[in-house]
Amino acid sequence: METTEETLQPNENELPSVLLGPDHQLGLGSCSSHFDCEHPHHPPVQENVIQKLDDDDDKSSRGRLLDGKNVLIVEDVELLRRLATNNLLKLGANVDSCDNGKDAFDRVSKVLGDQMIGEGRHSGALPYDFILMDCEMPVMNGCEATELIRTEEKRYGIHIPIIALTAHKEASNTISAGMDFHLTKPLQIDELLDVLLKIETEDNH
Repeated sequence: METTEETLQPNENELPSVLLGPDHQLGLGSCSSHFDCEHPHHPPVQENVIQKLDDDDDKSSRGRLLDGKNVLIVEDVELLRRLATNNLLKLGANVDSCDNGKDAFDRVSKVLGDQMIGEGRHSGALPYDFILMDCEMPVMNGCEATELIRTEEKRYGIHIPIIALTAHKEASNTISAGMDFHLTKPLQIDELLDVLLKIETEDNH
C-alpha cells in the first residue's frame, strides 16, 4: 500500500516519539521553540507533548517493529497527523492518513470494494492492520466513523482493530461505538506498541 501525499519520509535526526496531548499540544523535547496552531475545535498547540526517547539504545531496540503493517491515522490537526505519520514510518509501517471520520470511512469502504475477487466474494484481507482514530473531529467524529466502519465490515466478514485516541480516561463511548482499544492522550509509542501486541496475541488465538 502506498503512503498518502501527507506521508513524511523517515529522518533519523528527527524525534522518534510523538505525543498527542489532551489539548492537541505539541512540544519538541528540550528545544526552546514551539508551535502555536489555532484550530476551531482545539486549543492552541503548545510545548511538552513530544517525548524524546531516552537514548539511542532504546531507539534501536524498537527497530522496524511495524514493518509491512498498513496503518490509517485519522487526526484533524495537520501537524500532529504528519508527526504521527513520520513516527510510524520509522517503525516500518505503511501509513495512510486523513483528517476526519467521513474520509476514514470512505477510504476503508473503497479498499474493501477493491479487494473483491469476483462473484461477490471478498479476499478476507484487512484494508488496514489497525486504525488510530481521534475522537473529536469536524465533519464526522471518530465514534460515528467507527460505527459506520463496523456496519460495512459485516458485509465482508472482517474486523479491523480500531484504537481510540481521546483526551478523557472514560472510554465507555468508544467501546459502545465499536472501538477495540482506548488510549488516553498524550499518546506514547510504548503504550501503542503494548496495544498492538495485545491485538496480535488475540489474533493468534
